[in-house]
Amino acid sequence: MSRVKKSPEEIEEAKLLGKALAALRVSRGMTQRQVAEVSGLNPQRICKAERGCHYPRNSQLKRILAGMGVTFAALHRAQELVQDPMGEDAEPIDAPDFTPEEAHQAAVRLAQEAGKAVAHCCLSFMEMGASGWRLSSGAGNGRSRATE
Repeated sequence: MSRVKKSPEEIEEAKLLGKALAALRVSRGMTQRQVAEVSGLNPQRICKAERGCHYPRNSQLKRILAGMGVTFAALHRAQELVQDPMGEDAEPIDAPDFTPEEAHQAAVRLAQEAGKAVAHCCLSFMEMGASGWRLSSGAGNGRSRATE
């Protein structure tokens, strides 16, 4: 049986997926072995996927994500962050060429994206099991331990 040589794009895609899977796993405080156990896969398969040596099938990827308790949307966002964590690949905006209407529309879009980022952070915080914490209007850091 001969192996088909992967294109540079396929290799890069597998590595990007692997980095994102590893980042999600670490953010959940899980080991590769734990992910393998909850997803029903071999630990070596998880290791190879995270290193970008193996691109998991869709069914395997669904099991991995379900085992970590994350969605495909979270995986997609993790891939974006791994690929360009500082947003440096974004096209620079030449603001002096903006008309006032275009500047207003750009500001509205920026505010919408910032709102999405805040919502994403809040959802991630909730998913990480922060149910024992609640916001407080009192002094301090804004967090207090929920009373039982």
